[in-house]
Amino acid sequence: MSSRSSFITSLAPLCIIGGLLYAALYIKPAGGGTALEPPVIAPRDHFYALIQPAGGSLWAVGNDGKVVLGDGQGRWQVQASGTRAHLQSVDAWDARHALAVGNDGTVLSTSDGGQTWLKADAPVSATANKLMRVQVLPDGAAVAVGEFNTVLLGSAYGRQWTRLTPEQDVAWYGLAVRGSRITVTGEFGRLMQSDDLGRSWRAVRSPTEAHLTAVAFADEQRGVAVGLNGTVLLSEDAGRSWQAVGQGGEEHLYDVSWDGHRFVACGDRGVLLESVDGRTWKALDAALGDARNFLWFSRVVPGADGLLLSGATLGVIRGDRFISLAGAPGPASAASR
Repeated sequence: MSSRSSFITSLAPLCIIGGLLYAALYIKPAGGGTALEPPVIAPRDHFYALIQPAGGSLWAVGNDGKVVLGDGQGRWQVQASGTRAHLQSVDAWDARHALAVGNDGTVLSTSDGGQTWLKADAPVSATANKLMRVQVLPDGAAVAVGEFNTVLLGSAYGRQWTRLTPEQDVAWYGLAVRGSRITVTGEFGRLMQSDDLGRSWRAVRSPTEAHLTAVAFADEQRGVAVGLNGTVLLSEDAGRSWQAVGQGGEEHLYDVSWDGHRFVACGDRGVLLESVDGRTWKALDAALGDARNFLWFSRVVPGADGLLLSGATLGVIRGDRFISLAGAPGPASAASR
């Protein structure tokens, strides 16, 4: 081979590399196709609470600070919360004013339907500060509970907060406020009540050592508390004393509510229970089928068209059927909270 041919052959790899660099830097691909929009609710999203204020819209909050607003028909939009902390609870006075609380002592409020969420400076503990529940009260007041004996009283639609209890090594998970009476439930079966909106407190004797995750009252006298390992407690004297009913099965129960006609409880593995009197319970058959094994529900609340559920998915029970509002659920558990 001549020296000239060898020289040309040696340049070939450099020419190829140069051509590739030119294509990468200067040749732009022609536009085409449609960009895929990420789903508003992704399979990895878990929603720990939801509420439907007057007006029909739904608010759901969950992992990584996610807040979504829905129309009740499965159409959702994401609202910017300004936080990545898991949000554990949400409640609303109306379609414009709402509160959300969660990990790291996070308290968020909105007065414009969620277009803006503002973080409030709440007096939580620096030691353990996860807030588990919030309940709104008339005239812009609210109560929130959480770790390290935290019970907070809010005013001005969640913009101002005062602490009602000293710091102690106890976590509160459940909350029910009726008038000036506050009932809270917590770890190791603990129960506590105030009859004067938190100015004074009394410990209530409990028949269990299981963590009590939620409490609800049907009226001034009759209440139900639920917890881990299927724990169900009943009070018929305004929460002053409690008895173990023991008909919740073995799955963890995370919430209970009164829908105007019955108590409804929910928990792990898609468990749903109902009771008219709080004493005799039965499974609520919502046609979940095999999907039950992949579901966990952390909240159940009455909605305009049925019972609203949040957890591994979002859905509503209409009649005797569960209707998903968020697509296919994932197999995770509530322990990731």
